[in-house]
Amino acid sequence: MTELFEVAKLKERYGIKKQAEINRRKHLGIKPTKIEGVYYVTEQQLKLLDALDHWITNQGGKMADFDSSLAVDSLDSTSGHDRLARSKNQELVYQEASLIENTEETENQPNWEDLIRLLADQLQPARSPLQNWRELEEACEKGWLLTTQQVYELVGSKPHGATWERGAFIFTKAGKIGREIAWEIEKKV
Repeated sequence: MTELFEVAKLKERYGIKKQAEINRRKHLGIKPTKIEGVYYVTEQQLKLLDALDHWITNQGGKMADFDSSLAVDSLDSTSGHDRLARSKNQELVYQEASLIENTEETENQPNWEDLIRLLADQLQPARSPLQNWRELEEACEKGWLLTTQQVYELVGSKPHGATWERGAFIFTKAGKIGREIAWEIEKKV
């Protein structure tokens, strides 16, 4: 029975800011699973994050020096007091009932639809690093306006100023789309 923990609650769990929480997940190679619009980490990933937090806060270690292969074993051998205190703030939001049907006839039978969705999210083929540039080129050719957030998702940086250049593209303010600035895209010649 795998329990999942909501990613949004990690910063509260460890008493850290959002960017620190993101850095920790990236350092450990943890990619959250998205279920119905909410991101979760598995119980095993949470143990690894707990071990890293223990390393940083109790042993004064640096994240770069953290050995994840020894981490969970050493955390399990620490006193239960630290873990018990931390578990008071912990709220497991997605439990067995979500993945397992809760009737007596099907007890412990997996909900195949949810399991397949989970697996499909994990098995998505790697996206080509050039795909974002192709999408920008298509938006340019078709004259589509993109919001600041859409530009950020494609190039990894938010445009600013009246015109902004990134790679082979020039972004020019072109009004608004909803509450966001709209950007017209031109390709450099």
